[in-house]
Amino acid sequence: VIPRVGAGYLQRGQDAGIRTTGFSENVSFGSMGPVKLDPTIVMRVSMNLPPLVKSYLRGASFNVYDGVSWKNTLAVKRNYPIGTPIKDGPPGRNFVVQEFVVEPMDASALFALPVPVSVEGLFGSYSLDSMGNLGIIRASNNRIEYKVYSELPRVDPEDLKLAEPVLPPMKGNRSLAEASFPAPEKLSALARSVTDKSRTIFEKSQDIESYLKKNYRYSLDVAPTESGTVMEDFIFNRKTGYCEHFATAMVLMLRALGIPSRLVTGYVPEEWNQYGNYYTIRQSDAHAWVEVYFPRSGWITFDPTPAVPGTSRGTGQTLAARIKTALVPLNQWMDAMKYRWERYFIRYSFRDQMEIASEVQKKGSSMGQAFEKKIDGLKRFFSDRQGFLKVFAELVLAGLLLSVLIAHFWRNRLRFLKQAPRREEILFYFTFLDLVSGKNLEKPPALTPLEFSVRVSNVLKTPGESFRRETAFLTDWYYRIRFSREEPTEADRHAIARSLDAIRELLDTKKS
Repeated sequence: VIPRVGAGYLQRGQDAGIRTTGFSENVSFGSMGPVKLDPTIVMRVSMNLPPLVKSYLRGASFNVYDGVSWKNTLAVKRNYPIGTPIKDGPPGRNFVVQEFVVEPMDASALFALPVPVSVEGLFGSYSLDSMGNLGIIRASNNRIEYKVYSELPRVDPEDLKLAEPVLPPMKGNRSLAEASFPAPEKLSALARSVTDKSRTIFEKSQDIESYLKKNYRYSLDVAPTESGTVMEDFIFNRKTGYCEHFATAMVLMLRALGIPSRLVTGYVPEEWNQYGNYYTIRQSDAHAWVEVYFPRSGWITFDPTPAVPGTSRGTGQTLAARIKTALVPLNQWMDAMKYRWERYFIRYSFRDQMEIASEVQKKGSSMGQAFEKKIDGLKRFFSDRQGFLKVFAELVLAGLLLSVLIAHFWRNRLRFLKQAPRREEILFYFTFLDLVSGKNLEKPPALTPLEFSVRVSNVLKTPGESFRRETAFLTDWYYRIRFSREEPTEADRHAIARSLDAIRELLDTKKS
């Protein structure tokens, strides 16, 4: 109820935002390395995905590599008013909502999970180019808040069988399958040798991804090249680099086989704040990965960068490192408190207040009018009644009205009395357990479904991110039906069946 000033009154503008790299239309190769050492917080993101699911927040994508820099030559933009959907029709089954609070930065990119279908925010409009990159007109000197609705891509079973590459139906599509490399014959020979046992485009993509993860080493300490170009030296000599090297190498090897692919930059959230239920994203979370085109599925994410080696916990850590690790929960709690203070006190605007006041006024006015009508009706009904009969009737009607109000008040608080869901509603989860049991993975009674989902995804690494997403999707629906008493619609049941089919296909692909 305290009167508020404008949202920007207590939020001082900055002359220039955080310096970022990798999100313009022309990016010099190797510029991401120094950023990976910067712990500066760039944004906080909440989303309706389990925190154990690895997420890729796209910022920019590129189609041309000339040996020196990556370029987006297909940046034909289309503007959309805020709230206008990019895609017509109802959202799909992999619908994810993301809420961003982004610090001032020098980039005009809007970050989002693929594939965005709508954006909401206080800016008037946003743009989307033909490469799937979101943006606003210019970089903001203040924090910006926005919400993105995305449909996570999934691999169509038919695309798992695709044997010949297909170019996307867009102008300039040839640039997505062309590679600039000083030794093209040598590169093609390597790509063919890595994928000589693969029959499909999906298998070849997985083989190249796995080859780079297993045979190359991650390091931010990359010295100047000894001979040849940067990528020639990385692929054939040093075999040491960071995410830009790995992603560029995979795109070059895929394109040597004629497979349309592109490099993508953005952030991969790692730090989950359990007190605020959001990801804290830093400059060091900047990342580069690969998207491969499939005609039915669209652009599918592959990440050839191996896990970043880190210092193990325990006696091997220095005293300073152990103190820093022990302070992580305290730091997260303080960050959550600071975020809530800024959101609900400093950045809690007059517009926020008016929205809440308007909603309260509407509900209060409606309830008041309904109550007045009932009282007036009772008065008219008993206007000619006297004595005991009038008092008795009023008591009876008052009791009935009180019963109705009590029943209405407690209706939503008695859901726990409902019966448990019918067993046939959750049979899909037992089918999933049977599928993975064929891979010698039995669910121990001590593991929760979510913990078992993570274990299965970690053990069965070959099916990749698609298998991880489908497993998380089925587990989420099991929780919703089993514990939240949610009744799936017919469309939801079809979606669950398709997810089971996709897992079955992925496991069969791994077996073959």
